[in-house]
Amino acid sequence: MNRPSTTAAKLCRPVPFAPGLLLALLLGLGGAGCNGTPVAGPREGPPPSQPVLSMNGLVLRADESVLDLSVGDDHGVLPGMRFDVYRERQRLAQVRVVEVMRRRSAARALTKPPVPFEAGDLAMRDRTQVIGQIIQVVRGGQEVLIDFREPTYVPARAEFDITYGETHVGRARLRPDESGRQRTVLALVLRTEGPRPVRVGDVAEYIEPMD
Repeated sequence: MNRPSTTAAKLCRPVPFAPGLLLALLLGLGGAGCNGTPVAGPREGPPPSQPVLSMNGLVLRADESVLDLSVGDDHGVLPGMRFDVYRERQRLAQVRVVEVMRRRSAARALTKPPVPFEAGDLAMRDRTQVIGQIIQVVRGGQEVLIDFREPTYVPARAEFDITYGETHVGRARLRPDESGRQRTVLALVLRTEGPRPVRVGDVAEYIEPMD
């Protein structure tokens, strides 16, 4: 029977918490797990056909309320996504993405942090938020097709706020036969409001209720 080497066994023992180690794990700096499973490292070359599941990143630059983040369209980030910003173990504030570029994004703070943001702060994806983009408007605007860019669980009859930029334009409810884990879903438009009707490219956002 093959046994792991002494060196491998030592490397796989639990280690004390270290902020640098946590940062490396969050950003996927590469390597192999204890069972030999590869750990994703920095990507090179053209973007993949599927978005990266981990969207955690770093603050690259910040002023009082606007931040540049190290994750963008290549990582699956969409306008309207929310991130919690941390410094070591302190949660500073929640931010909302307002502009997405290929490998970075710009976000605006939703609350005022207790201390100013700094380059190097951690930006961690808010997993209570389900967010997608409208890719088709059907039945004369009565229904919309929402794309989450990856298979995502959505509960039955979930209701989505529809926005473009920071403007609210409507609300839609998931069709009863569309619940479950899917990449695209159809939703019924409940109402429209604001300066224009719902359009392709608008963002659909659902916040999971907290227990």
